Amino acid sequence: MKKAIIVILLIFSSAILKAQSEVSIKIDWSNALYGSPVNKPALNYIISYSDTYNYWKNTRLGFFFEQFKEIEYIQFGTRIDHKFKLLQNLNLLTGVEAGIIYRNTNYANNSIAYGFNIELTYKLLNNIKATIQLNKERATDVSQLWRNSAYAGLIYQFNN
Repeated sequence: MKKAIIVILLIFSSAILKAQSEVSIKIDWSNALYGSPVNKPALNYIISYSDTYNYWKNTRLGFFFEQFKEIEYIQFGTRIDHKFKLLQNLNLLTGVEAGIIYRNTNYANNSIAYGFNIELTYKLLNNIKATIQLNKERATDVSQLWRNSAYAGLIYQFNN
């Protein structure tokens, strides 16, 4: 059932109501530099696809893939954000996310994750944006209630 809901959301994400599509890659720089109580410093990254819709003004809906090989962690999820224009090339996005976490690479053990995001995007070139994102997430299979992450990355925006 959980997987069916995510598939429906992913299909809905690419509906014809979209105004702008984008692909991004972000790296958890805090984990890369400092590590955490459960791992030494290592690469954790997110690749995402999202659409900003005309129908719901300033709403971005998308899905993401996150991998953290150091702790055998993979997550597939979806998120919805609301965009606030701060300056000509600067936007603030706030939103929520939900996903399925797979621990160990056999995909047998999975659990639900949910969280909150705040993100700044700055348009560098016509189709390229820089982004920083703070994330507070709850993984339901671990005793730690919430984890914090800080990401930095690039976004490529398709011209529609």
